[in-house]
Amino acid sequence: MIGDSTVGKTSLINRIRTGTFKSDPFPTIGIDFQTVQVKVDNEFYDLQLWDTAGQERYHSITRNYYRRVDAICMVFDITKEQTFLNVRNWLTSIEDTVFEPIPLLLIGNKCDLRYINNKDDKLSFITRQSGIRLADEIGPNCIFIETSCKTGFDVDNTIIIATKMIIAKQNQKNNCKVNGGINVTPKSNYTKKCC
Repeated sequence: MIGDSTVGKTSLINRIRTGTFKSDPFPTIGIDFQTVQVKVDNEFYDLQLWDTAGQERYHSITRNYYRRVDAICMVFDITKEQTFLNVRNWLTSIEDTVFEPIPLLLIGNKCDLRYINNKDDKLSFITRQSGIRLADEIGPNCIFIETSCKTGFDVDNTIIIATKMIIAKQNQKNNCKVNGGINVTPKSNYTKKCC
């Protein structure tokens, strides 16, 4: 998971892993990871979820991990426009480091705040359509989803989508065909995944 500081990466991983919400998690320093088991189509997959620090001073550390992942979740806070605009910077960092297409999940977090009583109009929101449009601009390997770590909205769906994207990429690699359609790469049960 990558994204600016305070967008909810740690809370998202915690919600995926434990099903709970912690309102004030400690900021991630450098890199942290958690392992979760995900069931997709009656099969279980073990995923390592890497939680990266969003502060600028840790970006060089974060980039070192891009080459070793099977998918990347780019998280932004729908109430903070700058975190949405900075997705392009994170994307550039990925493109400068990873030299093959990688599944990307663009996550607009804190969507529960869209439905609170906002009398002061202090909060402006990145629209769902803006998120979809950006994912479309990024390309066919990117999917947009909104989540709320606080309420749990679409958090489970997020990890299932990421897992399916990883499985599809792995199946594409395993189905390499040459010599008139003869499959030269045997299918295997790929169980370890990382995002």
